[in-house]
Amino acid sequence: MVRQDKLYYLVHEFKAWETGFDISYYQNNFLKGLIASILFPVSNKTLESVFKTILPTSCSENIYTFKKNSSLRKLSLPKNVSLKKFKSIVSFLSWSEKNINLLKIEEFKHYTNEQLFFKLFSIPGISRKNIDFAMCLFFNRDILPLDFRFMRVMKRFGVIQKETSTYVARKELVPFVPIGTHSHFYLSLVSFATKVCKRINPVCDSCIINSYWCN
Repeated sequence: MVRQDKLYYLVHEFKAWETGFDISYYQNNFLKGLIASILFPVSNKTLESVFKTILPTSCSENIYTFKKNSSLRKLSLPKNVSLKKFKSIVSFLSWSEKNINLLKIEEFKHYTNEQLFFKLFSIPGISRKNIDFAMCLFFNRDILPLDFRFMRVMKRFGVIQKETSTYVARKELVPFVPIGTHSHFYLSLVSFATKVCKRINPVCDSCIINSYWCN
């Protein structure tokens, strides 16, 4: 069961929330957008460092290959990039060098959500979370990436029950988020979860939501 009243209240309250994320990193270039989705949430500085390390100097929408004459396994990425994320990037870039120019990305924008999902799902290194992220931010679809931060806030404020799984939330919660608000709502919630509604030692004094909702 979804508390629609609480969900709509949160969407309204977070309209003015400064997300702290530069959405252009995820919207202007397909290659960078997918890499950013794997790394998210990281600072713009970290993203720039990663892009500088693995991408050509002139990485435009028509250039999708990583730096030549570089051994990806020896690349020195920022310390806060996990090994799992790094392996995903390596897998994705290794595939992209041979295949990504064959994709007609402009045509993706005309795909249905289902068609787009299965197209992205065929790309190595791209998880379900990355696909939802790319569909939400890069393709501007009404999709929510339900990562652990987002789910934590939803459960703490009683929008969904504590035992609700990601699968159930995707079916029961996402359809009630107002059309056209998904990307900002998601980024706002993640920023809020990172800065205020932390897993350990949340900064409750800085919370903008009614405190009696918090579980």
